[in-house]
Amino acid sequence: MIEASFTTESLPPEDRFACWHELASRVVVPTHIRCDDEAGFRATSLTRGSHTLQGTTSTVRSFRAERTQKLVRRSDPEQYVLDITRTGVAAVGQGSRETLLRAGDVVLIDSSLPFRARHTTGTHEGLVLPKSLLPFPPQDMAPLLAQRLPGGTHPLCPRGPQRGLPLPGHRTPPPPRHRPRTAGHLAGA
Repeated sequence: MIEASFTTESLPPEDRFACWHELASRVVVPTHIRCDDEAGFRATSLTRGSHTLQGTTSTVRSFRAERTQKLVRRSDPEQYVLDITRTGVAAVGQGSRETLLRAGDVVLIDSSLPFRARHTTGTHEGLVLPKSLLPFPPQDMAPLLAQRLPGGTHPLCPRGPQRGLPLPGHRTPPPPRHRPRTAGHLAGA
């Protein structure tokens, strides 16, 4: 298992945002990211996983991100990003959907499509997984994209908003009655 931590604390203030932006674009997917106060930007991040599957816990100041069609054409790792808002508020949009997320909420994003995101200062966790690991075709996953999936009672986030995401290598499979059979089941359909 690979484990890497990052903090902006030891960097000069004028470099903090740029360094975090570069890291976020490499660990998750390439995006355009902006914040209102680059000099005051602070972030910490812990990433665990393998070359195939990665989980990240981050505490960051407010930012806005956009993955454009041009970025998708340039680099599409064909991944899903499952993002859990632990503290703060976030909004994610993909296609015609825009979803407001609060502590404990989960959202699924597709790297093959443009998206927009806004995060207030807070903590969020992400799981980046290749589409090829899931037994669902893209058309079955599409209804789940940029849709609020409530945490705590959901099969994807059974541990609630105050506990951490089970990262690769530390995951216990859910009991058989909780294993989804279709992608629609993930959204509670």
